[in-house]
Amino acid sequence: MLPDAAIEEPPFVIRWEPSGGDSSVETDVIVSATFNEPVTGISTYSFKLIRHDTDTWHAAYVYYDDATRTASLHPQTSLDPTRTYVATLGPDIVDLHGMQLVGTTSWMFSIAPDTMPPAVTHTLPIAGAVNVPVDTTIVATLSEQVFVTNASFILANSSGTVFAAVSPVPAINVSLTPSVQLAPHTVYSVSLTAAVKDYAGNALLGAPVEWTFTTGADTIAPAVVSRSPEIDDSGIPLIANVTVRFSEPVTGVSTATMTLDHAGSLVPASVTYSASSRLARLTPTAPLAPNTTYTITLTSAIADASGNALAPVTWSFETGSGI
Repeated sequence: MLPDAAIEEPPFVIRWEPSGGDSSVETDVIVSATFNEPVTGISTYSFKLIRHDTDTWHAAYVYYDDATRTASLHPQTSLDPTRTYVATLGPDIVDLHGMQLVGTTSWMFSIAPDTMPPAVTHTLPIAGAVNVPVDTTIVATLSEQVFVTNASFILANSSGTVFAAVSPVPAINVSLTPSVQLAPHTVYSVSLTAAVKDYAGNALLGAPVEWTFTTGADTIAPAVVSRSPEIDDSGIPLIANVTVRFSEPVTGVSTATMTLDHAGSLVPASVTYSASSRLARLTPTAPLAPNTTYTITLTSAIADASGNALAPVTWSFETGSGI
C-alpha cells in the first residue's frame, strides 16, 4: 500500500510552453512541458510536434530534466511561418509508480510570420586572414537556416570567379568547397548576396556581405582524384585509354612518369596532359592482351607548381576476353 494519498495522484502537466492558443510563436521555438512529479517514458515517440494541416511529425530531439521535471522538444529545423502546430504527450509517459499521464496531453500554437532577416555571425576563414591553407573550405555561419546557390555564395580572385560547390541543403553553416586547390599567396574575396534567403524569404541582412583572405604557401602535395580504369576493374576493353585527374595542375607528366606494364614489361604508349582539365591520358600504341592484368604507375617526378611531389601511385586492372 502507498504511504499516503498524495503519491497516488497521477502525473499531469502544470506548465507548457508555448501556451495553448499562442499565435505569436517564433520559428526557432523550443517546446516544453513541466510535470507535477517525476515521470519516465519521455522520448521522440511520446512527445511529438505535429503540423496541424498535414498531420506530419516535425523532426525533433527530445530531452527530459529530472531536476525540473521538464520535457523539452527541440525541432531539428525551423518551423514554418504562419502554420499551426500541435504538441502531444503520449500514454507511455508515467510516474515512478506506473500511473499514466492525465489531463491536458496536447495543445496547439501558431507560428508568427517571420520578418527577421538572417545575418552572418561568423566566417571561416575570418575576414583579413592570412596564410590560409590552399585546400581550405570557406564556411559562413548564419543566424538561421538559409538557402544558398553558386550564384549567391561566390568565391573570386583577381582572375575572376572560382568554381566551388556550395552546401547542398538549407543550413546554418553554409560552405563553399573549391573544385581545385587555391593558388598560393593570393587574395580571395567571398560574397554572400541578397539572393541568400531564409525559409520565409527574408534576404540576408546587409547584403552583399563580403570579406577577403590571403592564402599562404602551397605545402599540399597533388593527389589523384579520379582514375579510369578504377582499381581492380575487370573486363576492360582491349582498346582502352588510362586516364587520371589530379587535384591541382601538375608538371612532369610523361611516358617516364606515367607507365603501363604487364609482368614487369612496359607497354608502349603515348602520354598527354591537359593543365586546364588536370587530366593525364595514357594511350597504348596497340590493343592490350585479353584476360591479362596490367599495372599503372605514377611516379613522384610528377609535382605541382610549388614543387610538392605526388606520392607514388600504383594500381592494376584486368582486360576482358575481347570477344
